[in-house]
Amino acid sequence: MARPSFLAAPSKTVTISTVLELPGAIFYGNAINDPDALDSAVRRQAIRADFEATDCLTTLRHELLREGFGCDEIAAAALDPRTITDCGYGLPPGY
Repeated sequence: MARPSFLAAPSKTVTISTVLELPGAIFYGNAINDPDALDSAVRRQAIRADFEATDCLTTLRHELLREGFGCDEIAAAALDPRTITDCGYGLPPGY
């Protein structure tokens, strides 16, 4: 029987924050105070809400390409819009 292996615990701690108005958005470190991270989270919430209201795949694809999503991520978003907003912002390098 193989012995389970575990990843080493991170050597530093990271603060994780959420904003009630942005469900699914998780902010790491001081990103909660980062206007770019908040703007991105708000844009993704708007994209999700628009798609859930209209079911327009063309608009969804266009908007998510602008946000930097890849083809596989866009396909996943079309099947489950929660994937648009279920993400972390400001993840420190090395985590």
